[in-house]
Amino acid sequence: MTPIVTAGSWKQLSIDIPLSGSYNGYLLVIGCSNPSATDAYFDDFRFHPLSELITTNVYEKSTGLTTYTLDANNFYMRNVYDNMYRISSEYKETITGEIKMNDYTYNYGRGN
Repeated sequence: MTPIVTAGSWKQLSIDIPLSGSYNGYLLVIGCSNPSATDAYFDDFRFHPLSELITTNVYEKSTGLTTYTLDANNFYMRNVYDNMYRISSEYKETITGEIKMNDYTYNYGRGN
């Protein structure tokens, strides 16, 4: 198990699962339990070979727009859209919290 990374109120836990021999017939069962009376939420489960880096996307169901892109370290880039479905702001998650990366303004003027 790798060290736990904290970002804001979230904790990131990475676990290496060693497999040997043929992968055919293996069943991987993952479970989470919380013996505490305090609520706990688990999300963003990703499985991939250790030798590969992946990114994942989260889409808004009603529009199909990409709202979050998770990088190889499972930190997000969040897109905010205006009422015309154009990206208006981008935010990045870091160890210390979320920071604004970009603001976009669209100006459509008349050509001369």
